[in-house]
Formats: sequence, C-alpha cells, structure tokens
Amino acid sequence: MGCRQDSGAAEAAAAVPDRLREGVAVTVAIQPWSEIVWPDMWANARLTATRVKGIPAIGRGLALIGGLAKQMPLDDLRGDVVLPRPGLLEQPDPDQARSWFVDVQIEDYLVHGNALHLVTSRGAFGQPLSAVWLPAAWTTCTRMPDGQLDYWCAGVRLNTEDVVHVRRGAHPLAPWVGVGMVEQFLDSLGVMVDQSTYESRILKGSAVPSVVIVAPHDDLGQEEIDAAQTAWLNKYGGPNRVPAVLPKGTEVRPLAWSPSDSQLVEARQLGLVDAANMMNIDAYWVGAQSTGYNYKSPGPMYLNLVRQTVSPILEDFEGVWSMKWLPRGRRVRFARNVVMTDDMQTTAGWVASLLKNKIITLSEARVYLGLGAEVPDELKPKPVPDALQPGAGGQDPAAPAAGNPEEVPA
Repeated sequence: MGCRQDSGAAEAAAAVPDRLREGVAVTVAIQPWSEIVWPDMWANARLTATRVKGIPAIGRGLALIGGLAKQMPLDDLRGDVVLPRPGLLEQPDPDQARSWFVDVQIEDYLVHGNALHLVTSRGAFGQPLSAVWLPAAWTTCTRMPDGQLDYWCAGVRLNTEDVVHVRRGAHPLAPWVGVGMVEQFLDSLGVMVDQSTYESRILKGSAVPSVVIVAPHDDLGQEEIDAAQTAWLNKYGGPNRVPAVLPKGTEVRPLAWSPSDSQLVEARQLGLVDAANMMNIDAYWVGAQSTGYNYKSPGPMYLNLVRQTVSPILEDFEGVWSMKWLPRGRRVRFARNVVMTDDMQTTAGWVASLLKNKIITLSEARVYLGLGAEVPDELKPKPVPDALQPGAGGQDPAAPAAGNPEEVPA
C-alpha cells in the first residue's frame, strides 16, 4: 500500500478522528504497492489504478462483482441461527450507505489488494459501533522490527487496534500487505493500455486517404497536382454534399479502412478475454464472444458467478470483519441468497414444492419471495366446524359402532 502526497491528502487527514492523531504529523516514506505508478518498459504511459479502472472491460468486471456484493445484506450468525442485525451491520459508516461502504471495500480489495477501514467509535464493552473507509491508495502499512504493524494515512499515524485490514493474498516482498490486480497483471494491463493508445492513434491519424483521383492526363506536373488537391479540399472538404464536376476520363476511387485489416477487432476480443481472466469471471460477462453457450435462467448463471468469483472474495471479508466486529462465536455473513433468486415462476414452483413437503413454513416461504412474514387472514387455514370435529354428537370415536339390538349373536 502506498500513501500519495497529493491534493487529497488534506481530505484524508481531516477524515481521521482527532483522538487518533499524534502530537506531530510525521510524513512517512512512499511505498507504492497499491497505487502503481511505475512506468514499465512496455507501457507508453504511467499505469495507475485510476487508468486501469477506466478500461471498459475492467470497469465492467469491477461493477459486476461489487454490484453483487453491495446487494447482499450483512447477517449476524451464531452457528446457523440468524441473530437480530446490529446497527454496525445495517450501516457501518453513519454518514454513508451500507452499499457504498461495501462497494469501495470490494474495489480496493481487487484493484489495490488491500481493503481498509477505521473504527471510529466503540460501545461500553469495546465493541465497534461505527467505521469509516480508508482509501488504500492513501494508506501505508509498515512492519516494525518487533512485528507490530503501523498504519499511516496522509502523514497521520493511526491506532493499529482500530484499523481493519482485509488483504488479497500476500505481497512477495511485504507479506503483511496484499497484492492488487494492477500489480499482479502489470504487464498485461500495460499491453491493454498501449492497445487503446494505438487504436486512438490509428483512428485519428491513419495514413489511408479518403479517395484517390486518377487524372486523364499523363503529363501533369507536381505543381498542377498540388493545386488540384488544394482546390478539391477547399471545395469538398468537410460535411459538404455539393456535386463534383470533373473532366472527362477522371476517376474518383473511394478508399475504405477497416479495423479488421489491422487486426484491431481480434486484439480487442483477446483483450476482453484477458480482462475476464484477471478478475476470474467468464468472458461473456465482459462482452467477449462465447461459443457453445446455451441460454440459462438467471439463477444458475448467478449461482456459478457467486461460487466461482464473488464468494471467495467475500470469505476474506467475512473472516476479518467477524474477528474485528463481533464477539467470539458470532460471524458476519453476506446473504448470498438475495442475488441468486431465479425468475418468479421458477422460484414460486420450488418454494411451493418445499411448502407442500413441509420443509419450510408458510411464513418462511413468504419471506423468501420478498413478501411479509405475517400471513394474511384469508390465507390462514380455516378452522373445522364443530359438527365436523371427530366425536361430534357425544359419541366416543374410539368406541365400536352400536349394532342392531334385535340381532342376536349366533
């Protein structure tokens, strides 16, 4: 992780509570493990996390993963029992929505390799009550000789006990910090940036002219050719649709340039596949061509996406947040079933089957369908009239039926 000394440093310092400030703000060495600013030998431009997020395929993947995570409520579990949700899980940052807080944490985890936030208030027994996001690009983590980790943000030292740090893997040179996607795939991302720069240069300054004009005369001099070219541009250049009157025998041949001729289409498709592989998602999620893919309902598609990509990420957050937020024996759990709901017809079918087989109750079925848990009166089972109750009329249902008194047993 690195702490950038820029115009946002003052804002980051202002976001840190005064009770955590040291007497004098100390500027620490910049360690750009998160905000990559290394101009590698392959890339023409400095590759930063901000520029990487501007790549359409990368932005789509980040929005897809973060969008799924931010829709999942945070549950408090003890074993398999869901407990009443505390305020910290409802809204970790009192000034921001829970969805925003989760989204920026997931993005920092993927791009920078480190997701951090600071506990800003605690209860009477020391339990966290609120938190604020720490941008990974502004934060530096230093390991002291005694093994203690020191966290700095914009030159301000933070209380290590109040910093919650979720790491993506381990950096080979600094195992106490994670490795972001930018640093892990620096070479491939540099190629994608260079490809975008090349395409822009080709589209703006391609050497292919619009038309070629073949004059019927063989003895034209260079001055006459230049003068004819200038006259043509002055008259027909720009969005003009006036008719052209040319001498007999003059040929005007339009020239076309196709991106496929320069293999730009193939290169872009390969770039989409590379971007999908970087984020561990299937290529069709970022718009790449997918052969042999059959249509599936949303349920199986999102189930595969959650199991393959989103759930491993959430496991890291659940483990760290459970240790830092809740007492021992309880854990934070992202409610994954919210994003794996199938279409209503399919969902209603298997919910009705579970209800028929008495696997779930009517209230649980209504909750899963997004309805209120309270069952309306018209849907509740109707009571059986007294006349139809077993044993009605004073007869004991267990006693044998009375026979004909005139009948005599043989």
